[in-house]
Amino acid sequence: MSSSPAGSGPRASSRACTPTTSSRSAAWSRTSTGSTATSTRSPAASPSRTSRSKTRSASCARFLNREGPRISEAARLQVQDVDLDRGALRLEKNTTNDPRAWALSSGVAPALRAWQALRGNPAPSAPLFVNEDGDRFSIEHAAERFRAHLQLAGIDRPELFEDSDERQQVRAHDTRSTFITVALANGRSETWVADRTGHRAPSCSEGVAGRPGRLQSWASAS
Repeated sequence: MSSSPAGSGPRASSRACTPTTSSRSAAWSRTSTGSTATSTRSPAASPSRTSRSKTRSASCARFLNREGPRISEAARLQVQDVDLDRGALRLEKNTTNDPRAWALSSGVAPALRAWQALRGNPAPSAPLFVNEDGDRFSIEHAAERFRAHLQLAGIDRPELFEDSDERQQVRAHDTRSTFITVALANGRSETWVADRTGHRAPSCSEGVAGRPGRLQSWASAS
């Protein structure tokens, strides 16, 4: 694994600059109740149609950031795959054909409950995440939508949106890399990360665990 500092090398990803755990939690909670980063509306207030549309498309990205699944796995989830009373998720269909389940991160279950209420409490077989039109969330153009939602939330760090020979724009898939980075920085083992993310070996942290400077920066920020 490379030991070069974050941001070095050709086309360095901007994922190290994505929001911290605390800011992601706050952003999830605000959007799940229909408000935006600049809104002063009470969470209990009824969101506008425009806000509902933006929330539909952004909720999956926030889930990815907090839970670390592959975007294709999140897109296939159904309402019945999440036990909101116990705060747990069951992922039966995934890329590696290895079903897994885990306890949701703090704040995710209440946010998903609010998200389902916003949709009118859909049937158990309904998709967990839908797009602006109410259809199942699609992974097509996910990177562009993800960047748009970051800007909507007031996140405007230039390096996240830079596209040059040295750096690529942040992508929805980078939420998975960020999840791994934060987990390792907070003391989780590579085995725990592999079990949680569905990688077949602890080498899942390749490109992250070999960068102590990045991990140290995450640990000090958490």
